[in-house]
Amino acid sequence: MPTYFQMPDQGQRINKSRRSILGSMAACAVGASLGLGRDLFALGEKKRPFPIHGFSKHFQDLNAEALAEFALKSRWDGVDLTVRKGGHIAPESVEKTLPAFVKTLRNAGLQVDMITTDIRDTTSPQNKSVLQTAAELGIRYYRLAYWTYDASIPVMQQLDQIKREVELIAKTNRQLKLTAGYQNHSGEKYIGASVWDAWYLLKDTDPREVSMFFDIGHAVIEGGLSWPNDWRLVQSHVSAVYAKDFEWKQANGSNRPAWCAYGQGIVPKRFYQILKEAGWSGPVSLHHEYDLPKNVAERQAVVLEDTIAFDKAAS
Repeated sequence: MPTYFQMPDQGQRINKSRRSILGSMAACAVGASLGLGRDLFALGEKKRPFPIHGFSKHFQDLNAEALAEFALKSRWDGVDLTVRKGGHIAPESVEKTLPAFVKTLRNAGLQVDMITTDIRDTTSPQNKSVLQTAAELGIRYYRLAYWTYDASIPVMQQLDQIKREVELIAKTNRQLKLTAGYQNHSGEKYIGASVWDAWYLLKDTDPREVSMFFDIGHAVIEGGLSWPNDWRLVQSHVSAVYAKDFEWKQANGSNRPAWCAYGQGIVPKRFYQILKEAGWSGPVSLHHEYDLPKNVAERQAVVLEDTIAFDKAAS
């Protein structure tokens, strides 16, 4: 298991406002070097039950060196790197740019075991290039793009067609020794929102080839009080977990989910106890889908607070 460095007693922060905390942390972050980023956390070691891989979608203005520094200061174990259109790595230049980017992150001591792609067809030359390059770099997991429902076509007819596509993906991954992951996403149009339809697609595949990346935030939005049943249904096929938090807010006369800082919403801590009881120990991709500051130092301070809150929930 990876180790991380524990910050001082968080009780000292109780009486401080979030604004003052962010201001102090941002000031400390300005001008800090990569080496200093490591030293900030050398305050004591404690093992995490689940390694944190920060989702790079929220930090695509940072180059490899800046992202490595940001990740260390945010106390991540690794990075879930976007390799898709508009991401950190453009698919058309993956052979040239991904190896150097990954080398920089790994040289900083970060894991790069996960990438997020927009791949749903593993037979196109460009997608083959992405997967081959990832395999050569020892990256194990990649997230698939979504499938969506067509309301004019019967549900099972659509699922049976997609199941055949999943079989082709599994064949490619078998050859490359990669594991694809499908994320459950809330919303009427998304296949996998109910989790049961995702299970239908995956249940006959080897989870080492096509798995599920279980998103507890979206699962609670869709499952309400029954999300533990969703987890128990798919847990044998879950290779990674996505962590985010949300609250319900009224908008236009109806309640809508709104993403928020980790620990400020209603995603239950009980989920992580269930993971530990099940003996699950895969990577967790930590997401920050709410509005983040544009200033890098202020953003890093906010993200560090999410890491601390996640560690508290998962401990």
